[in-house]
Amino acid sequence: MAEFDPTKDYMQEIDKEDRAEENGREYPYLRGLKKLAHAHRGGIQAVRSRICKTPSVGLSGDSKTEKPDCIAAVTVTYEFKDGTVFEGSADASYLAHKKPFNFHLVAIAESKAEARAIRRAFNISAVAKEEMGHAPEVAEAAKREEEEEAAKMKGPITDVQIQGIKRIAKRKKLHQAEVVSKVGREEGANISDLTYEEGLAALKYVNKYKPKS
Repeated sequence: MAEFDPTKDYMQEIDKEDRAEENGREYPYLRGLKKLAHAHRGGIQAVRSRICKTPSVGLSGDSKTEKPDCIAAVTVTYEFKDGTVFEGSADASYLAHKKPFNFHLVAIAESKAEARAIRRAFNISAVAKEEMGHAPEVAEAAKREEEEEAAKMKGPITDVQIQGIKRIAKRKKLHQAEVVSKVGREEGANISDLTYEEGLAALKYVNKYKPKS
């Protein structure tokens, strides 16, 4: 292994395939930073990860907007065989990441913290791609998922929803016409005329409905 140069920016030591380019600037991927860590400073002696803050398991908001009330924070320490030690800390918020990644905040924060620790060890000023958020293809997939979900909500009610609404309404002696009116439909509309989103609202209504004694 070549002698380590503490004045050198080791960005160019990272392979091209382990770097992302956007708007004329390059950003290292964590996988490239790890390869760098194994190849210099004598190699990695130890890696320690400490969770500083775990996400809350509580939910806030109504059924349409409820989100985990959470932020995760992690510190990662890299110890190299040449005796040097470098630390990186990072957090991750539910609101800053798209589904399904926002349900794995500890892992996201840990990856970001690990990247920062290695960047400090090798004088790399360019932030890692993982620190910036999702790769373009991941963001595009998340966008498609949101669009598909929106289309589904405006689509027709499903047979499963219809059966569930009718079964619960019958058990609670609740007229179907009343259920339909509660979701904003005019008199004369049937349950089968509802949209998927209205079906969710109707199910919520019949489930919460308490028959008068």
